[in-house]
Amino acid sequence: MKGVLAFLTFLFIIPVGHILTAAAIKFPASGQITVILTVLAITVAIMYMTKYLSSEAWETFCGLIAGVLLWASLFEMGFRLFVKTYGMNDTKAVELTLILIVPLFLYLSFNENVRCTFFLQLRRLLHLEKHSRNDIPVDRWCPRTAVKVFFTMWFGHVALYYAYDETIFGERGIFTKCLFTFCFFVGSYLIYRLSKAKEMGFAFRYTIATVVIIWSCVETIGRWRAYPDPMAAVDPFLAMSMIAAVVLLAFIIIRSERRAALQH
Repeated sequence: MKGVLAFLTFLFIIPVGHILTAAAIKFPASGQITVILTVLAITVAIMYMTKYLSSEAWETFCGLIAGVLLWASLFEMGFRLFVKTYGMNDTKAVELTLILIVPLFLYLSFNENVRCTFFLQLRRLLHLEKHSRNDIPVDRWCPRTAVKVFFTMWFGHVALYYAYDETIFGERGIFTKCLFTFCFFVGSYLIYRLSKAKEMGFAFRYTIATVVIIWSCVETIGRWRAYPDPMAAVDPFLAMSMIAAVVLLAFIIIRSERRAALQH
């Protein structure tokens, strides 16, 4: 139940931030800069004030809010204002940020102090760990969560921009369909894992990637529905990919439930 509550909470926070951003970008450039600086100041204030919170769950919740504010001010407003001011192509400008994502991804992958579940599993899978994992205590969950929200949404946006770009893959291309199937599979599994969460702070942090991945599926479906014949996107390749994903997902969940039953 805590996982479901965390999922719905973050799912509500993101659209609220988007609505406020849509209203703010109607201001002239000077007004937008004022809003950006104000929101950044509020974000920093939230991060600072959470040092007085003793609850991990409440500090993580504040991190979700700070992360959305950080994303709204720096990317939705700041980055797009920069692109508009210098007459750049919005899609290509976002795709260009992949240059920054690659070294950042490598840093997070090899930095054993990073305790993100995804990178922990990646290090274990690829045997990247030099030493056994240290359980380093975390005292400030809000800044960590805020940065995680920002980077997760950034990664998701760049992936979708590349997928939708007709000069690279295209909205109905094989890559986009593979990405949709992958997001459906991973998102569904994350929801299953999230439903098992017993701690609210952990549930809030786990729901970040879950919501972004599920939202990628929703965004892709919305793109396909915009075509005169939306069902044309559902070709045999996509149908078979989805069937394989559902079968694999069912197998993994059933196996996990059986293992849990044996442990009890």
